[in-house]
Amino acid sequence: MPEFFKMTTIHYKMTEAFLVANAASAAPVYSLLEFQGTKIKSIPENIDVYLYGSIDGITGLMVFLMHEHLFILSGDRGLMGKYDFLKLIRSYRPKWIKGNPGAVHQVMHIAKPFSTIQDSNDIMIMMAQSLPGSEAPGFGEVCRLPEALDLKEAAALMQRIEKAFALHPSSINRLKQRIVQRVADGEQIFCDHGGELIAHGAIEYYTPESAMLGGIYVDPVMRGKGCGGYVTRALMKRVFDKNMTPILCVYTDNSEARGLYEALGFKTQAILLEIHLDYDRS
Repeated sequence: MPEFFKMTTIHYKMTEAFLVANAASAAPVYSLLEFQGTKIKSIPENIDVYLYGSIDGITGLMVFLMHEHLFILSGDRGLMGKYDFLKLIRSYRPKWIKGNPGAVHQVMHIAKPFSTIQDSNDIMIMMAQSLPGSEAPGFGEVCRLPEALDLKEAAALMQRIEKAFALHPSSINRLKQRIVQRVADGEQIFCDHGGELIAHGAIEYYTPESAMLGGIYVDPVMRGKGCGGYVTRALMKRVFDKNMTPILCVYTDNSEARGLYEALGFKTQAILLEIHLDYDRS
């Protein structure tokens, strides 16, 4: 009889097989757990993983991150309507849920008795199979990779980006340390225009066959001039040089970014659902 159970080391093998079978939607899981290729190395201390299934295999996986963020991966449309699932949700009380779009009605249905839905968004996972041609955006010398990176300027740009998107931006010294390692590994790039760093992009993490691009940012005064395309192209080339496939995530209502990525050859592989919940704690 299928049931919910907390994942331990004895369940790693069945979980790995489940992720491989659901590769199109599983990219966020690879960013949350520790992997070596397709093998799970460990589960971070601030994460709990629950599985749904039996000893013969699983049909659902839930990753609770610091009791506030829940990512749900399942092809079972009835998974979220089960009583034991509702008990888990009530005990963890996540502020928002990511899940497969086929289960959105079940999520909204079971959420209503104890929460108010504030907002929801669709997140597209997009993939490219080849480098774009010269007719696509970002081709040419719109901006360039600096010959020598000014570490202080790079950290200042990263801090501006974090202030725009994060509640608690990192210190300049911590950013410098991170940049040195990631630039040396070829996983972070900065672009220059007129002697000033104005754009950034990174390879955020790897799945067994893909690399997730992220942090693609262009200073507002330089947007619309091809810098975003230049940064994305440079990251795509680095991924293809590793014989891997570039993937990225974008909100469906971000039409400008979607248009750029589609022009560069990215196609939608899966759509995740993000729901923001406001819990009634009475």
